Amino acid sequence: MSILYQLEYNTTNLYDAEVAEGHFDFKILPLQEARQKLISYKVGSNLNVPYEVYKNHQGFDVVRVHIYEPFQEFKLQFNATVEVEERNVFDLLFKSPQKEQAYYQSDECLLKHYSETQITPNTVIDIDRIKDFPVFTWKQQIFYYLEELNHSIHDYLSFDTHVTDVDSTLEEVLNLKKGVCQDYAHLYIAIARNYGIAVRYVSGYLHQGKDFKGASQLHAWVEAYVPYIGWIGFDPTNAILADHHYIKICHGSDYYDCSPIKGVLRTSGSSQTSYEVRVETQ
Repeated sequence: MSILYQLEYNTTNLYDAEVAEGHFDFKILPLQEARQKLISYKVGSNLNVPYEVYKNHQGFDVVRVHIYEPFQEFKLQFNATVEVEERNVFDLLFKSPQKEQAYYQSDECLLKHYSETQITPNTVIDIDRIKDFPVFTWKQQIFYYLEELNHSIHDYLSFDTHVTDVDSTLEEVLNLKKGVCQDYAHLYIAIARNYGIAVRYVSGYLHQGKDFKGASQLHAWVEAYVPYIGWIGFDPTNAILADHHYIKICHGSDYYDCSPIKGVLRTSGSSQTSYEVRVETQ
Protein backbone atom coordinates (compact mmCIF):
# COMPACT_ATOMS: atom_id res chain seq x y z
CA MET A 1 0.00 0.00 0.00
CA SER A 2 1.00 3.63 -0.47
CA ILE A 3 0.25 6.94 1.23
CA LEU A 4 -0.45 10.16 -0.66
CA TYR A 5 0.95 13.29 0.98
CA GLN A 6 0.16 16.92 0.26
CA LEU A 7 3.18 19.13 0.99
CA GLU A 8 3.43 22.87 1.36
CA TYR A 9 6.69 24.74 1.93
CA ASN A 10 6.75 28.51 2.46
CA THR A 11 9.71 30.78 3.02
CA THR A 12 9.74 34.54 3.59
CA ASN A 13 12.94 36.55 3.17
CA LEU A 14 12.99 40.15 4.43
CA TYR A 15 15.85 42.61 3.83
CA ASP A 16 16.69 45.85 5.66
CA ALA A 17 18.07 47.41 2.49
CA GLU A 18 16.86 47.13 -1.07
CA VAL A 19 18.20 44.14 -2.99
CA ALA A 20 19.28 45.10 -6.50
CA GLU A 21 19.60 41.52 -7.73
CA GLY A 22 19.07 38.07 -6.22
CA HIS A 23 19.81 34.47 -7.16
CA PHE A 24 18.38 31.61 -5.04
CA ASP A 25 18.73 27.83 -5.00
CA PHE A 26 16.11 25.80 -3.10
CA LYS A 27 16.55 22.12 -2.19
CA ILE A 28 12.88 21.39 -1.50
CA LEU A 29 11.75 18.90 -4.18
CA PRO A 30 11.07 15.36 -2.93
CA LEU A 31 13.39 12.76 -4.41
CA GLN A 32 12.16 10.38 -7.11
CA GLU A 33 13.11 6.86 -6.03
CA ALA A 34 11.75 3.33 -5.80
CA ARG A 35 9.57 3.85 -2.71
CA GLN A 36 8.78 7.52 -3.26
CA LYS A 37 7.23 9.27 -6.26
CA LEU A 38 6.75 12.98 -6.85
CA ILE A 39 3.34 13.05 -8.54
CA SER A 40 3.02 16.79 -9.18
CA TYR A 41 4.27 20.13 -7.87
CA LYS A 42 3.90 23.88 -8.26
CA VAL A 43 6.25 26.75 -7.42
CA GLY A 44 5.12 30.36 -6.99
CA SER A 45 6.37 33.62 -5.51
CA ASN A 46 5.14 37.07 -4.51
CA LEU A 47 7.32 38.58 -7.25
CA ASN A 48 5.94 36.27 -9.96
CA VAL A 49 9.43 35.51 -11.24
CA PRO A 50 10.15 32.42 -13.37
CA TYR A 51 12.11 29.46 -12.03
CA GLU A 52 14.05 26.54 -13.41
CA VAL A 53 14.85 23.09 -12.04
CA TYR A 54 18.30 21.60 -12.49
CA LYS A 55 20.21 18.65 -11.08
CA ASN A 56 23.17 19.48 -8.87
CA HIS A 57 26.46 17.55 -8.80
CA GLN A 58 24.89 14.93 -6.51
CA GLY A 59 21.96 14.35 -8.83
CA PHE A 60 19.29 16.09 -6.70
CA ASP A 61 16.74 18.48 -8.17
CA VAL A 62 17.19 22.13 -7.20
CA VAL A 63 14.76 24.99 -7.82
CA ARG A 64 16.66 28.06 -9.07
CA VAL A 65 15.19 31.57 -9.09
CA HIS A 66 16.77 34.72 -10.59
CA ILE A 67 15.46 38.18 -9.63
CA TYR A 68 16.76 41.14 -11.62
CA GLU A 69 14.48 43.88 -10.26
CA PRO A 70 14.87 45.61 -6.85
CA PHE A 71 13.01 44.06 -3.90
CA GLN A 72 12.99 43.98 -0.09
CA GLU A 73 10.74 40.97 0.41
CA PHE A 74 10.79 37.64 -1.38
CA LYS A 75 8.31 34.87 -0.64
CA LEU A 76 8.38 31.44 -2.24
CA GLN A 77 5.67 28.81 -1.99
CA PHE A 78 6.04 25.18 -3.02
CA ASN A 79 3.15 22.68 -3.19
CA ALA A 80 3.47 19.02 -4.09
CA THR A 81 1.75 15.67 -4.08
CA VAL A 82 3.97 12.73 -3.16
CA GLU A 83 3.24 9.00 -3.03
CA VAL A 84 5.22 6.97 -0.47
CA GLU A 85 5.13 3.19 -0.25
CA GLU A 86 4.40 1.73 3.17
CA ARG A 87 7.03 -0.70 4.37
CA ASN A 88 8.25 -2.70 7.35
CA VAL A 89 11.63 -1.18 8.17
CA PHE A 90 12.54 -4.20 10.32
CA ASP A 91 12.10 -6.70 7.48
CA LEU A 92 15.84 -7.21 7.09
CA LEU A 93 18.19 -10.17 6.76
CA PHE A 94 21.66 -9.46 8.13
CA LYS A 95 25.01 -11.07 7.49
CA SER A 96 27.42 -12.00 10.27
CA PRO A 97 29.54 -9.32 11.99
CA GLN A 98 32.61 -10.90 10.40
CA LYS A 99 31.20 -10.44 6.88
CA GLU A 100 30.14 -6.87 7.68
CA GLN A 101 33.65 -6.09 8.91
CA ALA A 102 35.20 -7.68 5.83
CA TYR A 103 33.08 -5.46 3.58
CA TYR A 104 34.01 -2.29 5.47
CA GLN A 105 37.68 -3.19 5.16
CA SER A 106 37.43 -3.83 1.41
CA ASP A 107 38.63 -1.58 -1.41
CA GLU A 108 35.06 -1.53 -2.75
CA CYS A 109 33.80 0.09 0.44
CA LEU A 110 36.63 2.62 0.49
CA LEU A 111 35.83 3.71 -3.08
CA LYS A 112 32.04 3.80 -2.73
CA HIS A 113 31.74 5.35 0.74
CA TYR A 114 34.85 7.47 1.21
CA SER A 115 32.99 10.79 1.56
CA GLU A 116 30.46 9.28 3.98
CA THR A 117 33.17 8.19 6.42
CA GLN A 118 35.05 11.51 6.55
CA ILE A 119 34.74 13.98 9.43
CA THR A 120 33.52 17.45 8.39
CA PRO A 121 33.62 20.73 10.38
CA ASN A 122 30.02 20.09 11.42
CA THR A 123 30.79 16.58 12.66
CA VAL A 124 33.96 17.17 14.69
CA ILE A 125 33.72 15.64 18.15
CA ASP A 126 36.21 15.28 21.00
CA ILE A 127 37.10 11.60 21.31
CA ASP A 128 36.46 11.77 25.06
CA ARG A 129 32.85 12.83 24.46
CA ILE A 130 32.19 9.67 22.44
CA LYS A 131 32.56 7.68 25.66
CA ASP A 132 29.18 9.04 26.77
CA PHE A 133 27.54 6.91 24.07
CA PRO A 134 27.47 3.20 23.15
CA VAL A 135 30.79 1.77 21.98
CA PHE A 136 30.94 -0.12 18.70
CA THR A 137 32.99 -3.24 18.13
CA TRP A 138 33.01 -5.56 15.13
CA LYS A 139 31.74 -8.38 17.36
CA GLN A 140 28.21 -7.00 16.97
CA GLN A 141 26.05 -6.44 13.91
CA ILE A 142 26.12 -2.87 12.69
CA PHE A 143 22.34 -2.42 12.59
CA TYR A 144 21.84 -3.22 16.26
CA TYR A 145 24.61 -0.84 17.26
CA LEU A 146 23.13 1.92 15.09
CA GLU A 147 19.71 1.40 16.63
CA GLU A 148 21.22 1.58 20.12
CA LEU A 149 23.03 4.79 19.17
CA ASN A 150 19.76 6.19 17.83
CA HIS A 151 18.08 5.79 21.23
CA SER A 152 21.14 6.92 23.18
CA ILE A 153 21.37 10.28 21.38
CA HIS A 154 17.62 10.78 21.73
CA ASP A 155 17.91 10.26 25.49
CA TYR A 156 21.02 12.43 25.82
CA LEU A 157 19.65 15.55 24.09
CA SER A 158 16.48 17.54 24.69
CA PHE A 159 14.70 19.01 21.68
CA ASP A 160 14.81 22.81 21.91
CA THR A 161 14.42 25.21 18.98
CA HIS A 162 15.81 28.25 20.82
CA VAL A 163 19.37 27.31 21.84
CA THR A 164 21.31 26.47 18.64
CA ASP A 165 21.58 27.64 15.04
CA VAL A 166 23.17 26.39 11.81
CA ASP A 167 26.63 27.49 12.99
CA SER A 168 26.51 25.80 16.42
CA THR A 169 29.32 23.30 17.02
CA LEU A 170 28.86 19.82 18.44
CA GLU A 171 30.86 20.91 21.49
CA GLU A 172 28.23 23.57 22.18
CA VAL A 173 25.40 21.10 21.62
CA LEU A 174 26.95 18.54 23.96
CA ASN A 175 27.49 21.14 26.67
CA LEU A 176 23.90 22.36 26.38
CA LYS A 177 22.49 18.85 25.96
CA LYS A 178 19.88 20.52 23.78
CA GLY A 179 19.34 21.15 20.10
CA VAL A 180 17.24 20.62 17.00
CA CYS A 181 17.08 17.82 14.46
CA GLN A 182 20.23 18.88 12.58
CA ASP A 183 22.18 18.75 15.87
CA TYR A 184 20.90 15.23 16.60
CA ALA A 185 21.88 14.18 13.08
CA HIS A 186 25.37 15.75 13.25
CA LEU A 187 26.04 14.06 16.59
CA TYR A 188 24.94 10.69 15.20
CA ILE A 189 27.15 11.13 12.13
CA ALA A 190 30.15 12.21 14.20
CA ILE A 191 30.03 9.15 16.46
CA ALA A 192 29.34 6.60 13.71
CA ARG A 193 32.05 7.97 11.41
CA ASN A 194 34.58 7.81 14.23
CA TYR A 195 34.01 4.05 14.16
CA GLY A 196 34.45 3.97 10.37
CA ILE A 197 30.74 3.48 9.60
CA ALA A 198 29.43 5.20 6.47
CA VAL A 199 26.69 7.67 7.43
CA ARG A 200 25.08 10.56 5.56
CA TYR A 201 22.90 13.53 6.51
CA VAL A 202 19.34 13.53 5.11
CA SER A 203 16.93 16.42 4.64
CA GLY A 204 13.22 16.00 4.01
CA TYR A 205 9.65 16.31 5.16
CA LEU A 206 8.08 14.53 8.12
CA HIS A 207 4.42 13.50 8.44
CA GLN A 208 2.66 15.93 10.74
CA GLY A 209 -0.09 14.83 13.12
CA LYS A 210 1.99 11.95 14.52
CA ASP A 211 3.56 13.93 17.40
CA PHE A 212 6.97 13.77 15.77
CA LYS A 213 9.49 16.37 16.88
CA GLY A 214 10.86 18.53 14.08
CA ALA A 215 7.85 18.17 11.78
CA SER A 216 6.97 21.88 11.64
CA GLN A 217 9.92 22.66 9.34
CA LEU A 218 12.15 20.62 7.08
CA HIS A 219 13.42 17.67 9.10
CA ALA A 220 16.87 16.08 9.35
CA TRP A 221 17.77 12.46 9.97
CA VAL A 222 20.58 10.12 8.90
CA GLU A 223 21.13 7.11 6.68
CA ALA A 224 23.76 4.52 7.59
CA TYR A 225 25.16 1.87 5.28
CA VAL A 226 24.67 -1.73 6.44
CA PRO A 227 26.60 -4.19 4.24
CA TYR A 228 24.48 -6.46 2.03
CA ILE A 229 21.34 -4.51 3.08
CA GLY A 230 21.95 -0.94 1.89
CA TRP A 231 21.12 2.47 3.34
CA ILE A 232 18.85 2.49 6.41
CA GLY A 233 17.35 5.67 7.86
CA PHE A 234 17.65 6.48 11.56
CA ASP A 235 16.01 9.46 13.27
CA PRO A 236 17.66 10.18 16.65
CA THR A 237 15.37 13.18 17.21
CA ASN A 238 12.43 10.80 17.53
CA ALA A 239 14.32 7.56 18.34
CA ILE A 240 12.77 5.64 15.45
CA LEU A 241 13.73 4.28 12.05
CA ALA A 242 12.80 6.35 9.00
CA ASP A 243 9.80 4.74 7.33
CA HIS A 244 6.88 5.85 5.13
CA HIS A 245 6.28 8.88 7.36
CA TYR A 246 9.53 10.35 5.99
CA ILE A 247 9.75 12.08 2.60
CA LYS A 248 13.32 12.49 1.45
CA ILE A 249 14.65 15.51 -0.45
CA CYS A 250 18.40 14.87 -0.55
CA HIS A 251 21.44 13.64 1.36
CA GLY A 252 25.01 14.81 1.87
CA SER A 253 27.98 14.91 4.22
CA ASP A 254 26.25 17.30 6.65
CA TYR A 255 23.76 20.18 6.81
CA TYR A 256 25.62 22.41 4.37
CA ASP A 257 25.21 19.88 1.55
CA CYS A 258 21.45 19.87 2.19
CA SER A 259 20.71 23.47 3.17
CA PRO A 260 17.20 24.23 1.82
CA ILE A 261 18.10 27.72 0.61
CA LYS A 262 21.29 29.33 -0.68
CA GLY A 263 21.54 32.70 -2.34
CA VAL A 264 23.75 35.37 -3.85
CA LEU A 265 22.51 38.95 -3.40
CA ARG A 266 23.52 42.47 -4.40
CA THR A 267 22.60 44.40 -1.27
CA SER A 268 23.81 45.77 2.06
CA GLY A 269 22.36 45.38 5.53
CA SER A 270 20.93 42.35 7.27
CA SER A 271 18.16 39.91 6.38
CA GLN A 272 15.62 37.71 8.10
CA THR A 273 14.32 34.36 6.86
CA SER A 274 11.38 32.32 8.14
CA TYR A 275 10.01 28.94 7.07
CA GLU A 276 6.74 27.06 7.33
CA VAL A 277 6.03 23.46 6.35
CA ARG A 278 2.75 21.56 6.14
CA VAL A 279 2.53 17.83 5.50
CA GLU A 280 -0.91 16.19 5.31
CA THR A 281 -2.26 12.88 4.07
CA GLN A 282 -5.02 12.72 1.50
